[in-house]
Amino acid sequence: MTSLTIRNLLIDLKKPFPARWNGGNAFRSAIFNAFSMSFPVGEQYYMYAVRKGLRILPEHKQFKYFDVVKNFVGQEAAHSKIHKAFNDNLKNLGYKNLHEENASKRLKKFNIKSAIEGLAFTAANEHISIINSMYLLEHLEFIEGSEERLKSMWLWHCAEEIEHRSVAFDLYRDAGGTEKMRVDMYKKVTYFFLKGIIEQTLYNLWKDKQLFKWNTWKTAYISLFSETGIVTCNFRRWKIYMSPNFDPKILDDSKSKEWFKNNTNNYELVKR
Repeated sequence: MTSLTIRNLLIDLKKPFPARWNGGNAFRSAIFNAFSMSFPVGEQYYMYAVRKGLRILPEHKQFKYFDVVKNFVGQEAAHSKIHKAFNDNLKNLGYKNLHEENASKRLKKFNIKSAIEGLAFTAANEHISIINSMYLLEHLEFIEGSEERLKSMWLWHCAEEIEHRSVAFDLYRDAGGTEKMRVDMYKKVTYFFLKGIIEQTLYNLWKDKQLFKWNTWKTAYISLFSETGIVTCNFRRWKIYMSPNFDPKILDDSKSKEWFKNNTNNYELVKR
């Protein structure tokens, strides 16, 4: 079973930052802001889903997962808290969080009626977060020119997402979840994830008065579809989730471990 550590990130988000915080780049700031706006709502559900999923396991299996679920919840709670502070800054700049406004409506479309379906939903969302996290840790140029405190926030989050990559997936498998449900849920989650991020990014660009600028879309193409773009680099990792032999533990966690090792001054361990 994966060993997880709860960390307190040592940064101050009380000092305001501009909406175009990512090196002054309108598109890259807008899409990162869209990701952040989605996190608190999503992470609250993931915490609920793994707790509920743990309770449906046989008692001997519950014991195996007890500590890892507790620490998964601790990590996600920390992510939710820090991104809420980040999002509050955007709110103060006049940005609306469409993810929060549409969260309950969007969740209803998944028609989740059981703890196993909740775990399938969580595992699917987690995988998308994990491959995006792997991408960012491998392509630090994507946040080049950002303040160190904001770089630390994003890279800490990415490193912990990779660290707890198998929790929801393992719970789903041990709870008796089927391959069909897992893959069907993943396809549905992918659609609604992309829809939500695109809508929020477009709104963010509109609010920043950059939506109809040529340079915005040139940067968007390079960021997404160039040889080193997010979509180009992530497609293979996105696709492997649908393999019947897939296990999140096969994903490389070396960049995550490297970040923790090289950035001990940016966080403190939380004693439980």
